[in-house]
Amino acid sequence: MSDPLMSDASVTPDWDTLQNLFQHCGAMPSPAELHGYLVGQLATGHTFTAQDWLTEALTYIQSAIPLSETEHDLLAELLTYSTALLQADTMQVPLLLPDDNTPMSTRIEAVEQWCHGFSIGFAAGSHATIQAPYADDVSEALQDISTLSSIGVDDTADNAEQNEHDYVAICHHINVTVLTIYTTLTTA
Repeated sequence: MSDPLMSDASVTPDWDTLQNLFQHCGAMPSPAELHGYLVGQLATGHTFTAQDWLTEALTYIQSAIPLSETEHDLLAELLTYSTALLQADTMQVPLLLPDDNTPMSTRIEAVEQWCHGFSIGFAAGSHATIQAPYADDVSEALQDISTLSSIGVDDTADNAEQNEHDYVAICHHINVTVLTIYTTLTTA
């Protein structure tokens, strides 16, 4: 079953490429967490220049080695991709997650990491752009994201079909939640 929130691979930053980059440079978070962090900041209305994002991303991932220009370009593409999706009329924010051939427990762990990154990014972005208290729907959406950062999964073969269904529903819920936050805060 294909993840309905992921765009064409020719447009979407590639999970495996970013995962290899993160492993190569000894990065602390996963690509999912970095993407969540970025989207969390963008959802507050915070904007980045490519250079500002690169500095922010390198600080966040705590690379143990300097990155090449090609690797910098991968991080810049993540910014361009995420910004374009939030500003588009598609009403989708595809999450940067492993593909459907990855074991469910790994995909759920990536969702948890994405939500964790979003929460940290939202806090950082909102500190610079908005003041709490937030509208009730934003507060509720943030609570949902926080809850989803520790969902866990029963990864048994007996539950495979249900797990897949639940995974897609969770990703869809995150998508709606992020869009609620973004539209509420950026159109106010």
